[in-house]
Amino acid sequence: MEREVELVQTYETAHDFMSSIVDFHAQAAQRLSAAQEQCNDERNTMALCYLHDYQQRMQQSLAHYLQDSEQHQLLDTWLPFSLNAEPTPDEFLSTLAIESTLSATDLLKLGQALADYVVSVLEVASASIDSLRLSVVVNSLLMQESNERKKLTRAMNSLNEI
Repeated sequence: MEREVELVQTYETAHDFMSSIVDFHAQAAQRLSAAQEQCNDERNTMALCYLHDYQQRMQQSLAHYLQDSEQHQLLDTWLPFSLNAEPTPDEFLSTLAIESTLSATDLLKLGQALADYVVSVLEVASASIDSLRLSVVVNSLLMQESNERKKLTRAMNSLNEI
């Protein structure tokens, strides 16, 4: 018999929501850096470096936006957000094996999983936003994450060809 999961509807500010994505990218970058330091394979080191830089780039981009003083009123907007719709960033990261011994294929899958998680969370949030201005911001961030995901795939495929 399947257990029914009750969706708990909660609210958080757009700032808190985006801060959790910044934290996700920071945690992922930290774990990738640790794996990179332990890696002995040059190709895997390059792949881990690329994944780390991607996570840092996204973290810095969003953190810069959050620090923009003109956005404070917009970022104070409350968003309906279901805690059970997606795993939290900590929960999601704990399910991943970020290790220096991963194959090139597994590193590509890892990079895709990291990007897919953020895109999925942004899509859930985007669907619940009533503010047109905030919707534009979240959709822009969603497009940026999607574009980075495509770049990641190209970079990892190029690395496999080396």
